[in-house]
Amino acid sequence: MQSVDIHRPSSGVVKLEAAARKELGGTPDIWHFHNHSLGKNRAVAPAVRMMSERGSRLLLQIHDFAEDGRPGNYRLLMEDAVDKDKPGDLLYPKAGHVHYAALNSRDVEFLSEAGLPEDGKARVARGKARLTVEDAQGALEDFNWVIEFVGESAEFRRWRGDARRMLKDLTGALADYSRAIELDPESPLSYHKRGLTRKALGELGGAVADYNKVIRLRMRDPSVYFNRANARRAYGDLTGAITDYNEVLRLRRKDAHAYFARAGCYAQLGELRQAIADYNQFIMLAPTKAEGYLARGQAKRAYSDLSGAIADFNQAIMLRPADYDAYCERGRVKSVLGDTGGAVEDFNQALKVQPRYAPAYCGRGETWLNGGQLDKAIADFDRAIELSPGYMQAYRCRGEAKALAEDVEGAIADFRTVLDRSTDRGLIRVANEYLAELEPFGTASPRRRAPE
Repeated sequence: MQSVDIHRPSSGVVKLEAAARKELGGTPDIWHFHNHSLGKNRAVAPAVRMMSERGSRLLLQIHDFAEDGRPGNYRLLMEDAVDKDKPGDLLYPKAGHVHYAALNSRDVEFLSEAGLPEDGKARVARGKARLTVEDAQGALEDFNWVIEFVGESAEFRRWRGDARRMLKDLTGALADYSRAIELDPESPLSYHKRGLTRKALGELGGAVADYNKVIRLRMRDPSVYFNRANARRAYGDLTGAITDYNEVLRLRRKDAHAYFARAGCYAQLGELRQAIADYNQFIMLAPTKAEGYLARGQAKRAYSDLSGAIADFNQAIMLRPADYDAYCERGRVKSVLGDTGGAVEDFNQALKVQPRYAPAYCGRGETWLNGGQLDKAIADFDRAIELSPGYMQAYRCRGEAKALAEDVEGAIADFRTVLDRSTDRGLIRVANEYLAELEPFGTASPRRRAPE
């Protein structure tokens, strides 16, 4: 390097660039320095630092360290450091356009321990690999670095969004996916992932809008229709959800999950025969999945096929012996069939598995109520409400039990709670009917609510 004033690194940079233009006909695409931080020439390190600040692309190959056996050089270099507490700022500049090369793992370790970033491409590759193995925190750290030092792109933002979504930072993930869309408005994948995040945040309208955009961009992926269907179902658009599940099954005929989800929509609409048909398909495709038998049993119970429901709940319990939902469902059917002992046994078994399961207490309470054992029934309803204060079915049943026990004021209070807090049309109707009979004997003014 030509002789320059070490306190004026800009003069060294100017001379370097002039020499390069003279020999090469222009400024180099990349500058390669060997042992720039060794201190043999005190002007090199400050010049390299200035070039990094100006945005020059640098490859700094280091083999000897002034800190490692050259204390005299190191002391001189420190005289040139602007911040004596941060010598690395002079010797080892960091930026997305600055890359380091080393000849052996020992030197790589030194550089890494000194806080030097790895090559941008290596960081991206490692971040993607970490996402694959669900090391979300490591991936987040990698993509934070990439975005800070290399710059942002739609892909980098989307990958960081993936890491944040894995870490349950849904707000951060949403911001990254939105920025990815700003950087590349025609990327269906970014819309798709933002749609997933919006659904998880409860922004169902926004989620559906994102899935619509994905489909308009011609991403004919069944998973897009499946996710839009899930968002529509959560939004209450069951007909639209069924339309999307139909499209999933057109594109992927043996999609068990689409049959299961569509069956749930049919069940919510009261179209029980179609629901049972779809559960049949799910069970044919996934015969060892207990949830299929449980859901089909519930549909059969609603369809008044009680023996078929019992058979399905038996199969669910055989496949998943700790399924307290299945015990509860079977207990309810046994109660309707008048098998009080069998029903109570099933509810007890559910509570052995999950002692704080409010529906099991409520179901057992209903069984006691049907058998005229009012004290036991009220005790179970009390416990169900204690465990789940918003469980309106328990209030309805307790109100009925209290009415039969001639606790008029207690019954009125429970049915009024149903009126005030429930959104279930059937429960509201029953509460209104009981209040019409009970309130003439109570002390408070009558009150009614029309089902919405």
